[in-house]
Amino acid sequence: MKFGMCGGMDRIAGTKKAGFDYIEPALNWFGAMTDEEFDRLLAELKKYDLPCESTNCFLPWDVKVTGGNVDYDRLDSFLDKAFERAYTAGVKVSVFGSGGPRSVPDGYPFDKAVREFVLFLDEHAAPRAARYGIDVAIEPLNRKETNLIRSVREGSIIASLCKSENVYCLADVYHMIEEGDDWEDLKLLGGMIRHAHLSNPCPPSETGKKRIFPKDPTEFDYVGFFEALRACGCERVSIEADLLGDFETAAIAAGKLVDQFR
Repeated sequence: MKFGMCGGMDRIAGTKKAGFDYIEPALNWFGAMTDEEFDRLLAELKKYDLPCESTNCFLPWDVKVTGGNVDYDRLDSFLDKAFERAYTAGVKVSVFGSGGPRSVPDGYPFDKAVREFVLFLDEHAAPRAARYGIDVAIEPLNRKETNLIRSVREGSIIASLCKSENVYCLADVYHMIEEGDDWEDLKLLGGMIRHAHLSNPCPPSETGKKRIFPKDPTEFDYVGFFEALRACGCERVSIEADLLGDFETAAIAAGKLVDQFR
């Protein structure tokens, strides 16, 4: 199992120093940056010898893939550019979170939105990703972020409905806790969970944040989570969190925490 850190160019040096295996930036960033910015990213990755094996934030926030008024031409153009750059950077799996773009509009038939979501994956996103050897991992989110796909079981069912063979599901600790998901669900989904996000959910007073507390691994059931991930064959785990204090210092501490689960 490999361990990575979510973040952009400003986190590359600290992520490498902390001993992580890769960095996970946003796919929508790949699609929006200029050629000069992308060249600079590649140079930074090469400078620090840090792979970029995954991406998150699948789509721009101002697009929709449900609701009946989907601009497929714009989506296809974005995905063509983003996946080509992702391949050049070395990406192996792209996480499909993007709660806004996939959420079902008020009053819109839910079953129709599910079919639209599957159609978007099968006819637009997954084939373009497959062209570059990239898997797509659907990220179940919590009810504050979307009304479509909020559990690992739902995400895995949607993935299994896709005819494309490169569509899988993701397990995110934060969202699983928010929605009452169970580690046992992961163990039942062998082969479907290809990627995971790790954070330590905050107390109720700080709802909405994702933070990791690397100084005290007993605060959270890391052991149970990683046992479940290994049981289902998960390949990569990225820390997606608001790290406490100075990034480099916090990343080093977080790296020490996850090292015990390698």
